[in-house]
Amino acid sequence: MSIMDELEKLKTMLNGAKHIPFSKYVSIDKDEVVAIVSRIEATLPNEVKEAFIVNAKKDEILKESYKKSEEIINFAKEREKEILSESSIMKDANIEKEKILQTTREEAEKIKRDAEKYTYDLLQKIRGVIERALIIIAEASEEFKSDSSNHPNP
Repeated sequence: MSIMDELEKLKTMLNGAKHIPFSKYVSIDKDEVVAIVSRIEATLPNEVKEAFIVNAKKDEILKESYKKSEEIINFAKEREKEILSESSIMKDANIEKEKILQTTREEAEKIKRDAEKYTYDLLQKIRGVIERALIIIAEASEEFKSDSSNHPNP
């Protein structure tokens, strides 16, 4: 079933619902509404589902990039100790240390930028899908509103 079919079922159920006396409210079967909403969720585009996964993994990706940069820095420090132990090449050790640290900083920054760009791009894609879904829901809602205004309440 499509999202539109499920929305149509929901409209039909709401149109046929019993009115609660002296109020604007109606009585509907909660389990049936939950089932319809669950089916709508199941038919949502994969991009919407992936958005939730990506959002949850965003921090994980950033943590992993920081972990990787820490590993590189620790490697650089260990390498520095090895080089410093050879006193005759102290000057070369300092130069090598700075190169490794600079490379590490650049790699860590690149990993961070790449992770943030990937997350941003995917969230923009998902935003477009959600906006399209909201337009469809708004149109269905307006259709329901106009349908219900053509049928006065008893």
